[in-house]
Amino acid sequence: MAETLGGGIPIIVVSFPGVRGKQRWVAAVPVINEMVAEVRKRIPADAIVELSDQRLSPEQAAKLNLRLGDVRCID
Repeated sequence: MAETLGGGIPIIVVSFPGVRGKQRWVAAVPVINEMVAEVRKRIPADAIVELSDQRLSPEQAAKLNLRLGDVRCID
């Protein structure tokens, strides 16, 4: 069974081979496995994607005006 959201939207960290720094992404979809897949659709194939322990609080998500299905880079 797929893991679902609990206390906030998980942050997905993306890094690129040969490039310093990382980007933080969020995907407002109800299943965590789908979050990573949705971010992967929007980045180069060689990018490295990791699910972070950090989460956006509901207040932070509201400030970003995230709606169900939204995927965006927050950095």
